[in-house]
Amino acid sequence: MLIKLKLEDMKYIIIIFALIGLFAGILSIDYRKSIESFYITDQYERITSIQYSEKKETYGIGDGKNIESNKITYVFPDKLRIESSGKSRSVEIYKYDTYLYYDFNSSHIKSKECFPPEEPYITEIEKKMINILKSGEYEFLGYEEKDSKRLEIIGVRSKADGHSYMHKLWITEINKVVLPHIEEYFIDNVVVSKSSFEYFNVNEPVNPNVFSIESLPQLQVVDDGVLSKHMETFKEAQKYMNFKLILPEQLPIGLIPSEIGVVPPVKKPSFYCIYFKEGYRIYLNEKGEKIQIKPNSALGKFPAEFMIEDEKALLSWNQNNISITLTGDEAILKYIINLAEQISGEKLVKNDNIN
Repeated sequence: MLIKLKLEDMKYIIIIFALIGLFAGILSIDYRKSIESFYITDQYERITSIQYSEKKETYGIGDGKNIESNKITYVFPDKLRIESSGKSRSVEIYKYDTYLYYDFNSSHIKSKECFPPEEPYITEIEKKMINILKSGEYEFLGYEEKDSKRLEIIGVRSKADGHSYMHKLWITEINKVVLPHIEEYFIDNVVVSKSSFEYFNVNEPVNPNVFSIESLPQLQVVDDGVLSKHMETFKEAQKYMNFKLILPEQLPIGLIPSEIGVVPPVKKPSFYCIYFKEGYRIYLNEKGEKIQIKPNSALGKFPAEFMIEDEKALLSWNQNNISITLTGDEAILKYIINLAEQISGEKLVKNDNIN
């Protein structure tokens, strides 16, 4: 009789757990449908203006905890102000093609010509969240009440090279914009960075005076040249050029592009790429106009200037109304020549007086 009761009890327990599992599954499906329908509809707004503060903590073995704090004001597409505090205090202002920099320990303000600013970090997270929510490749981890807000917690897990990774987000909605309140990254269940955000203004008017030079102390403004813009790819750099880049079809073996960038003036931009080879560097520079050279060699049909001085090599020529210059250490001269030949599609013919 006792055994029979236990078997009966087990049967009911199994049924109860099955119902709980089914109910949880239905809730999970309903939640995902609700979160996706809310965040991915046409009613969803993108950031056009924002003011917020970010506190970021990073943790490293032997480095302890590093804390960075910034207050950021942004108006799409070309006005950005970053106020940094901590060990050093500074203000950066991007407005159209002008960049202003003021360090609170300095006696002057630096001014550079620049390209319109990139969107701030928060918009990158916003895009990332949209991609996460659209893909459905996330876990719903629950809710949490914080700072009088009900936050939804989601996480994205992955594995690579024998390690587990977790990107965890506490998200909220302000003026129909989905934004993170807290963001954490984990490696092997250990947090390696944590960011917290406070929002003052989302998609509301921003006082334009915060982007003016008058918002900084009344100090001398020093012209400090231009501000280069770093890129991830050649394709991205091409968007800023008013001429078509001429790039090597094939790189010499062992040559690695390590830095890609564009340089103002905005109306006449130039392009550069730094290649690495066994600790040495080769600099490629291209401009959308011919420059004067002193031809003493040739790359096929293109007259070229070839110099070696103080163990540095220079090779410069004009091709299709574009000026191209390569510079680097004489120790890797053959790679400089090979790169020039790949770019021009021609063989270098040197003057007899050049080794």
